[in-house]
Amino acid sequence: MEKNKIMLIVIMILLVVLLGATVAGGIYLYNTFSSTASGEVEEDEEEEEPVDKSKNVLIEIGDPIQANLLVGEDQQEHIIRVNLSIDVKGEEDDTELVVASMNSRIVVIRDIINGILRKKTFEELKKVDGTENLKDEILDKLRKEFDSNLISSIYVNDIFLQ
Repeated sequence: MEKNKIMLIVIMILLVVLLGATVAGGIYLYNTFSSTASGEVEEDEEEEEPVDKSKNVLIEIGDPIQANLLVGEDQQEHIIRVNLSIDVKGEEDDTELVVASMNSRIVVIRDIINGILRKKTFEELKKVDGTENLKDEILDKLRKEFDSNLISSIYVNDIFLQ
């Protein structure tokens, strides 16, 4: 009888341990799959290194550019005054050549920007994404003019629409 009691206690202890291991395994699996499903990056996966923009070169275009805008839907004349900076990637071999070329051709850069501005309407620029679209268009034209993808961003230092 004593042997039966000991055997019963051993079986109960084994069941409790087995139940605890099952619960712990279930919790582990739930956390693993729920974090993967929610889009969290697993620890084993490599994360993309952030871009170090501290070595980039900012080119100032000088005085703000002022231009007349196209007459739009409101049939009113409007002007824009904008001051921009151009960001050039600083970690590449050709960076110095591109920066030197751009600095020696600021007049061309200003002419390109002026030409783009004169084709815009007040309504286009007042839209939520109007400034972003303007920056993208300037970026595209400058990349083509200087035949370089090292030109990474256009920054608006100041903008005034009237």
